[in-house]
Amino acid sequence: MCRPAAHSGAGLCFMRAGTAPAAGGAGPLPASGGVFGTVCLGYSLGRSFRTAVWRSVIVAMASQETAPLAPARAADWMFLAASDRDAGGPEILLAGAGAAAVAVAWTSAADPGAAGWRPCIALGNGRWRLEGAGPEREPDGVGIRYRLAADGPWSPASTDRKTPAGPSPAPVPLLPVLVAAPLLAGAGRIGRPVAVVPGLWSGGVQDIALQWQRDGAAIPGATGTCYLPGPEDDRTDLTCLLRASNAAGPRLAETAALFITHAPPQVRGELFDEVFDEGTGAQAVASAQAFAGADLRFAVAGAGAEIDPATGLVQVPTDRLISGERVVVTASNSGGAATRDFLVTVEPAGHGGQIVAQAAPPPRPEPAGRRIPVMPPAMLEDALEKPLADFGEGFGGARANNVFFGSTSSILALASWAGNPRTDRRVLAQARFSLEGEHAPTCEGGYPAQHNLPVLAMFAILRLTPRLWSTLPETEQARIDLVMKAGLVATAFTSSDTNPYLLAGQKPEKNLRGRQSWRSGAPNFRCAAPATVQTARVYFGGAAAVDAILNGYDHAAFAEELRAAGLSNIAETFGDQPPPAPTGRQIEEAVRNWTNHGNSVADHQAMLVEEGRFTFNKTVNTGLNDGAGVKGRGRMIAGQDGLPNRGRKGMANEFDTVDGKGKRSAASYVTNGYRVIMNWLSVEMANGTLDRSAPEVRDLAARIDIGVTDLIYKSENGYLSYSKGGPPASNNEDWTARRQAVKWGWSYTFGVWTHVLRPYLADG
Repeated sequence: MCRPAAHSGAGLCFMRAGTAPAAGGAGPLPASGGVFGTVCLGYSLGRSFRTAVWRSVIVAMASQETAPLAPARAADWMFLAASDRDAGGPEILLAGAGAAAVAVAWTSAADPGAAGWRPCIALGNGRWRLEGAGPEREPDGVGIRYRLAADGPWSPASTDRKTPAGPSPAPVPLLPVLVAAPLLAGAGRIGRPVAVVPGLWSGGVQDIALQWQRDGAAIPGATGTCYLPGPEDDRTDLTCLLRASNAAGPRLAETAALFITHAPPQVRGELFDEVFDEGTGAQAVASAQAFAGADLRFAVAGAGAEIDPATGLVQVPTDRLISGERVVVTASNSGGAATRDFLVTVEPAGHGGQIVAQAAPPPRPEPAGRRIPVMPPAMLEDALEKPLADFGEGFGGARANNVFFGSTSSILALASWAGNPRTDRRVLAQARFSLEGEHAPTCEGGYPAQHNLPVLAMFAILRLTPRLWSTLPETEQARIDLVMKAGLVATAFTSSDTNPYLLAGQKPEKNLRGRQSWRSGAPNFRCAAPATVQTARVYFGGAAAVDAILNGYDHAAFAEELRAAGLSNIAETFGDQPPPAPTGRQIEEAVRNWTNHGNSVADHQAMLVEEGRFTFNKTVNTGLNDGAGVKGRGRMIAGQDGLPNRGRKGMANEFDTVDGKGKRSAASYVTNGYRVIMNWLSVEMANGTLDRSAPEVRDLAARIDIGVTDLIYKSENGYLSYSKGGPPASNNEDWTARRQAVKWGWSYTFGVWTHVLRPYLADG
């Protein structure tokens, strides 16, 4: 029975030899006539020990009867770790055990041969494997077997007890003898448990009593094997006093001290650049929300700013003109410090209110008299508040955290390209974040391509913005090259006219990870692939450059480049994947001489027109079945009589289509397809190669305008989406503009068409 003490994460548990330890899951221990004590370091923050902060260490102590002075009977001591990759504790203990200790690993009964302990080999970094087994076979439990002898020789590998030849003197009771000092296992952080490993004792220890101490003084009630430091322990030395007893009496031992602090502060958000008017008094900037941590104190430097050390509220004076002066905020506690900075500009009063004024000329200047339309301040502020795009684990099939926030990365890059310094730092922050291996786009093609596209579009627009591109070192530029090449290859494969699944008549086609691709499916599947290929065309400088990359593609060599560059998300995609994923040879063959629906890379305008028409190819109506819907859904809630453009072609495909369960009419699917076309148009606009005067481009612009106007009107009046046979399946939302304002980034998702792309195309 475990009896937790105050501040204790576990208690001292006893069980007889031969029973299975609950924490380790390693199976029964070899019977040796001893008593086993379980020291639990497990402090679960999740549903299992896989999400625990601390692991479990099981201490098996072979009991000894009253020990004679000499010669002694030998005793086996075993330290066992739970089934986990982290065996650092046993590794540390083994280092100080001397020649009479060997590392062992538990082999469960399910393995070939009998269950038991087998030698294991340290691989470094807390990793072990069974001796004679392959590197993929990790042990279920790791431990150390000790053979202690007061008089020998005894064999460290021996598992049975032996008695030396010759007469032995009468047993003499001895106090417990400390063989290996006790220690504390834990990070020394408030809120994270610390456990005591009682060390090694000889002399037939019958009981070990514990007392936790703070700066040498006993902590009332803290007598368990684990202790959970609280705020009262901040900046103190934590120790544990052990009282080991046998028939001869007790002996004391104390662990080395562990200094306790808070976990250091973490940065959890951005501090955005600020622009103030001169003479408007001290301006407040809230900085605390950019940090996470306990007991934080704040300090500030730069621009004459002051800060409330308790709340983190910064006060910036406006009594002088300032041009982009850096302000650094530091949050600190006993565990460390973290910093965030932002730029402050103080302008003369009446400087003007537009975020993007007449645009600076892009790398390929527009003809005289034309300009880039203004992005309203509110639209950009909304986009700036959203988190950085991330492609880590746990974000669903898209592996994207901001699937529903819209295309913030490409929209902000477009603002910077158009001459707005307000968005520069955020764009560079996103670019560098997307080069971190576990945060980079997955670049696998298929469904995730639509969510990778905004970041790839950002890189293309960034390269067309010399003042920002030149700030990136060559090493970062080279890593962006790899990301863009990966996105190009993945989507060129899934959209190729020589895709092996297409040629074999297999539906749906597969992407580089063997997941569904649907080359000719819904717009969010179909259009994202050619949009990415054409985005790469802009980035790499033309169709010839893209053709050269695809025609000379070497899959094995490129996969190695990705691994060497530390782009782990993408390297995982381009590593060897099991069927039904394509082989490297299949990928190489499919991307050579690439075409999509008969169009080559050079046919970028024809490809855009074709995909845009496919996205907006239906006749405007109020819903399925003339507005009656299916099962009451797939229809407008209100405003049917005032629906603009009713009967005209241009409504989005996904308002009147089918899926595997029948009819589909879903506003979220419409928005996904719309965003692909918006990203594609944004890149072409920045590149300056779209012929806006061409009849097919003007027709496309008019069709998109009908479709977007229709979507906005239906969103403002409410739309009951229907897909996949109806609720409770996904994408059956009650869609309204108010509900989608945050989730879908309404202002900038549709603002980029209303305020930027539509006026740009109309100026052709």
